[in-house]
Amino acid sequence: MNFDELSYLLISYLIVADGEINDKELRINDKIFTPSETLKIEQAKIFADSDDKTTIKDLINELKQSNCDLKPLFNNLYQIIYADGYYDTREKAFVLDIANQLDYSKDELAIIENDTLANHSNGCNRKEILWHESLRSIFNALIYELKEDKNSDDKYELLSGLHFVKKIESITSGAHDDLLIIDKYMNQYNTTLSNYYDQYKSRLEHIKNKKKEDENTAILFEYLDHLNIILKDNIISSLESNLEIINKKRRTINYFTIAFMGRTKSGKSTLHKVITHEDADDIGSGKLRTTRYNRSWYWENIRIVDTPGIGAPGGKNDTETARTIVDEADIICYIVTNDSIQETEFDFLINLKEKNKPLFIILNVKENLDHPTRKERFLNNPLHWKNNKEEKNIQGHLDRIKECVGDNYNFDAIEIIPLQLLAAKKYYSDLSLSENDRQAFFEGSNIKEFIYKIKQSVYKTGGLKKSQNIIDGCTYQIKTIREELQSSYDSIYHQSYSLMKKRDEIKQFINKEKEKSKILIQETIKNSYQKQRNNVKPFTERHFEKKDIQTLWNNDVENIRINGSLKLSINNITSDLLNSINARVNECLDDFYFETEQRKIINQINGKKNTNSKFYAKLALGGIATGLSLAAKVIGIKAVAALAITANPVVLGTLIIIGVGAALTYAVNKLFKSKEEKDNILKKKIAESLISNIDKIEKEQLSTIINSFSENISNISGIINDSFSSITNESIQIINDLNRIIERSKDTEKAFNKAFAIRILEFLNKQKRTNLAEYDLDNIMTDISVCRKWEKGSMDIRCPHSFSEEEIELANILTQMTIKFIK
Repeated sequence: MNFDELSYLLISYLIVADGEINDKELRINDKIFTPSETLKIEQAKIFADSDDKTTIKDLINELKQSNCDLKPLFNNLYQIIYADGYYDTREKAFVLDIANQLDYSKDELAIIENDTLANHSNGCNRKEILWHESLRSIFNALIYELKEDKNSDDKYELLSGLHFVKKIESITSGAHDDLLIIDKYMNQYNTTLSNYYDQYKSRLEHIKNKKKEDENTAILFEYLDHLNIILKDNIISSLESNLEIINKKRRTINYFTIAFMGRTKSGKSTLHKVITHEDADDIGSGKLRTTRYNRSWYWENIRIVDTPGIGAPGGKNDTETARTIVDEADIICYIVTNDSIQETEFDFLINLKEKNKPLFIILNVKENLDHPTRKERFLNNPLHWKNNKEEKNIQGHLDRIKECVGDNYNFDAIEIIPLQLLAAKKYYSDLSLSENDRQAFFEGSNIKEFIYKIKQSVYKTGGLKKSQNIIDGCTYQIKTIREELQSSYDSIYHQSYSLMKKRDEIKQFINKEKEKSKILIQETIKNSYQKQRNNVKPFTERHFEKKDIQTLWNNDVENIRINGSLKLSINNITSDLLNSINARVNECLDDFYFETEQRKIINQINGKKNTNSKFYAKLALGGIATGLSLAAKVIGIKAVAALAITANPVVLGTLIIIGVGAALTYAVNKLFKSKEEKDNILKKKIAESLISNIDKIEKEQLSTIINSFSENISNISGIINDSFSSITNESIQIINDLNRIIERSKDTEKAFNKAFAIRILEFLNKQKRTNLAEYDLDNIMTDISVCRKWEKGSMDIRCPHSFSEEEIELANILTQMTIKFIK
């Protein structure tokens, strides 16, 4: 391919970069180049996202090999970007990526962009109206104004008529005022979110450093780390979605947007082509689909968007693409066919109802008009199919639609318009027809009723519909963010206080088990020392006459066994307690994990996002308990080691015995003659000395060991308490921050609700048009207050005005809400 062909296809990719095939961009592309049929087919493959399309990578490689001057390419790319007066961020990213791949100078790119923008500002986006179309509009408008019955055919020319054009311009002018409100309050709200984002970045760094300093509780800080990341991501997501919604409103600010939606092959594209008077050579011809992306068409200040099919098997991407236009549409025409009215295809209306979108349901009545008999019958009575009151008529289809709509929408606010789009197709595309037959097909298509009702809807209520799209659309955005933040708040609040409860449970458990273990230790020590007392008599019987009694006492087998048994018993009691504490920590964390999983399931049922499952899976593995147990065991080993040094009362007792042994022997020899008496007295004195020292050391050791044990267990309890408290204290800080963001969200939502309520009052002629952007967030017309109940689809407006039942009903129908005016 040559340079122009490569540029043409690369521009085709730019055209769909924002998810929309824009008619203005198409026209400029075809004006810059003269594409061959082969090139148009390649473009169609790109628009259809066909598997065999020429890839961007292929185009880039060929451009690199061409060694051509790339400036014309980027000139053309920027011409396309500014064709519709809106610079989508996705388009900007596309051009920057192409420049990067082609190693094109960023400075040169900036110069091209500035030159294009300057030319655009100097009038390159002026409306192009053919002189004869302009004259026709003026002539029709004049007739429209002069005729008393106002039945000029001009009312059926949706895209013509100077009077209608002026009305649209008036609507879009008011929309600019509404956009100022949105810009002002959204920017304030985004500033609040940005400030909290900076706080969370600092907090993450703080937690990161604290994790390094505290190895024992590092894994607990992963929880805090995770919470803060979630909140940071929530804020980033909110900021991005806020900017996106504002950009969508900016994109539509100069137009009144009508979107065609419905399932595949319902007739959306046919209606689009019929209404816009586009060339209809490919209507229904089975060519490559051109509605993989949204397709927009412009005339004056009207923008019509054709969307991909909704709900087709494997068509999730198509549905999502169609969904993107909802925030831009001022009116939605939802198209269904009489041959297959399925309840599931109306499920999408729930999405529209949430955003209170004005809705027309178009019933496309299909009939084989190529069959000679049916064709003749149709031409003889073009509207018989619509006006027929006999048994077989369209009323059954209308009833079926009403049944399917059900609770998905306020049916009183929906206009159902039956059409025969095949008849309209014949009118526009069948050149073999006589003029009379063509006019019969046009009349029988019922397009005139559709155009009239759409046009009258714009005339009468277009201003309020536009305000609803801009102001109330952003209100819904803030409400969505608030609900997501509230869900995170509820989850973190529940988890934090659940952890606090678990902490207290563990603390109580440790205190209880500590007292039990103390009693066991006391009994074990007493039993051990009693065994040593019991060993005194047999020991003295065997060794009272020997000079090396100290060595013998120290090496006595029974003493060694008693001492070893005491050490082992104390160690077992300590280990059992530590294991019990670890088991209890794990049990509490398992309970915490289970409660969190249960809450996650409930949130999923309620359609809320789950936030912390990744971390809780880690908790369930006992990671935190393992970290705590290691610290506890270190302290426990120290306690046992201290016991090993001090828990040998025999050794300490021996030191005292050796000090009095010589004096005792001298006194006995002097006072008594009998050897038996001498031996008994010596045995008694040695035994008394041993037992006295055993009693003394038992008392000292019991106090030392119990105090050491209590201190160590208290240290373990403190570690656990501090670990849990670190989480809960930081979590509470997050909760407090979240609460402040939620309150700010409520304030912004409240301001938007009041702004829209004021537009409703202005529409009902209860007060003059107000420049709401002049007011601060907290003091928009203090004599008016609004209570919005999203779940009930209602809005209570307290104001100093009186309203008739007709005005209240009109407000309800137009807003898709239940409006209650309170004086």
